[in-house]
Amino acid sequence: STQIRGLDVAVRNANDGISLAQTAEGAMVEIGNNLQRIRELSVQSANATNSSSDREALDAEVKQLTSEIDRVARQTNFNGTNLLDGTFSGALFQVGADSGQTIGISSVVNARTSSLGSGLFAATQTSDAAVVADAAESDGKITGMEINGVAIADVSFKAGATASDINNGIVNAINDKMDQTGVYAKLDKDGNLELTSLKSGKDFTFTAGTADGGGTPDADPANPPADLAVDFTGIGGTATAVVASEKKTVADLDITTVEGAQRALSIVDDALTSVNSSRAD
Repeated sequence: STQIRGLDVAVRNANDGISLAQTAEGAMVEIGNNLQRIRELSVQSANATNSSSDREALDAEVKQLTSEIDRVARQTNFNGTNLLDGTFSGALFQVGADSGQTIGISSVVNARTSSLGSGLFAATQTSDAAVVADAAESDGKITGMEINGVAIADVSFKAGATASDINNGIVNAINDKMDQTGVYAKLDKDGNLELTSLKSGKDFTFTAGTADGGGTPDADPANPPADLAVDFTGIGGTATAVVASEKKTVADLDITTVEGAQRALSIVDDALTSVNSSRAD
């Protein structure tokens, strides 16, 4: 009789455990769907055809989705116990009539956006204007640039090319290798070169280039033209290692720029992996 009554209670306990797991599962499905939508928006924003206003509209939807993820994480509970806000450390369910006949649940993801998809990114590096000259006086090229050991193509230019022309050439050359280096380049409003790491946990090393030709001819015709001035101050004259140190999570998503959209893909992929792993366990 004692054993039978114990088994009856154990069955109820097991059903409660199933209900708790189903509650968490349903919430994680909703969070996963929101993350998938954020990923779609990030892919869309990363495309070059979008205007600033387009990206701002896409980012506004991302902000709504991240707020919804946080709401679900905060409010998902079973019998007063929050399950997805980081406070649930696990539980044991007595599913048999005897001692030790238990089933444990411990691997439930912290789905708050301040924790979800957490990763470290190398800080954005900004140089002084890469090329400092009004215009090249002769043909030339910039050689020797490397990122993470990947050689960046030489940037050739013709006499009369402006600093803006050459700087844009440097940016394009770096971005042509973005899939290999994980680093995105752009010029800021002052014409300074910015390098941004797009991959979570990935450090990067930038080796600055030098100019061959392109400078202003010397007053003495017997002397060759001086090389065009190239200044990578702030990133490094030869090689600078940048360690991944900026923590970014789903709460930090900002897809109003190309580099922000690219980083979002890495963060969201990490978040989806965490959610899907928790569901599988």
